[in-house]
Amino acid sequence: MQKIPRDWIERAARVYNSNADASRALGIAGGTFGRLCRQYKIETPFARQRQRRRRRDPASPRAGQTDVGRRSDATSDRRPSLLPASLNRMARV
Repeated sequence: MQKIPRDWIERAARVYNSNADASRALGIAGGTFGRLCRQYKIETPFARQRQRRRRRDPASPRAGQTDVGRRSDATSDRRPSLLPASLNRMARV
């Protein structure tokens, strides 16, 4: 396998908005692209987007802090559906 120059990886990471697009442009697997970025200490497009999201909304819930099991008031106050039970999603719950 040929070695990919560092400047190619830096450019792909800067130009493309996702790791998948950058790796496709270089003709390598996504995992290989991520590994090369870590090896050369290059910020990946994914890391860049994650950092932008955190800067925009620092109070947003982090992983493991979401209320997945709770229903909001809007979903608990639903009216019964007029559809037959076989077509009604709420009847299956």
